[in-house]
Amino acid sequence: MSAMKQSPVTRHPSPAKVGYTLGTATPDDFEAVKEIFLHVVDEGETYSYERGELTDEWIRNYWLKNVITTIVARVDGKVAGVCAIRANRTGRGDHIANASYIVHHDHRGVGIGYALGLESIIDAKQYGYKAIQFNYVVSTNAKAVALWQSLGFKIIGTMPQGYRHERHGLVDVYMMHRFLD
Repeated sequence: MSAMKQSPVTRHPSPAKVGYTLGTATPDDFEAVKEIFLHVVDEGETYSYERGELTDEWIRNYWLKNVITTIVARVDGKVAGVCAIRANRTGRGDHIANASYIVHHDHRGVGIGYALGLESIIDAKQYGYKAIQFNYVVSTNAKAVALWQSLGFKIIGTMPQGYRHERHGLVDVYMMHRFLD
């Protein structure tokens, strides 16, 4: 699937009332992506990573380098949300995509997550993937679970007490899946 990186991907403008644009990330976006990601990690509600294990190189690889594509949402020219699409597995599993999403805390609730989710479905299909699978959706992240379900994802598995939530303690983690038919 690595050859698919060359496929053209169409970006779609947001509704004018929301005021964001979607585009492909560039290396110049790294500092903004890093800032948003570290804030999300520090919140302790969605990503399992700890700040101490996250070097600049690790963050760059995760969000910008070891991916098929990275989509950014911009508000007033600044990165407000990010989606990185990659193969969920290598070899015989490389036909299923995986994606990671973050939205800047000042821009949540205005449709950026939905737009990134919808765009990732379109892009993954254009890159030749047959489905998208999320391996680790924290069950208490009700807005994300509802968002993914509104975009056609189904919960296909539950890892009991798989996440140490900052406020709720041990909570379940969902695996979610959607075919790209």
